[in-house]
Amino acid sequence: MIVLSARILTVGVYVTSDRVRIRNLFITRWVRMSDVEKFSYGPLRIFPAVGIATLRDGRKLAMTGIAVGRGARKRARANAVSLITELNQLLEEHRADASPGK
Repeated sequence: MIVLSARILTVGVYVTSDRVRIRNLFITRWVRMSDVEKFSYGPLRIFPAVGIATLRDGRKLAMTGIAVGRGARKRARANAVSLITELNQLLEEHRADASPGK
């Protein structure tokens, strides 16, 4: 029970200069920023509203650290969308830094 509680507290999305760590309840994935096509927010599989990392190969990874339940208020949804917008800005900055002209 203690391990599960600790895991719940650390669920989230963490960004470094070249990678994204998606830590969900049961699995953690490290993804290179260069492998990410975009970040979005919406329904995915069993989740009614969750952050989504769409990879260049077409796979979609749920980001349960950015999620809202069915009855969430508009403010909670706006906060989640704001986080997705920030992730996309970081993705664009990474692409600009990795471009051949730099």
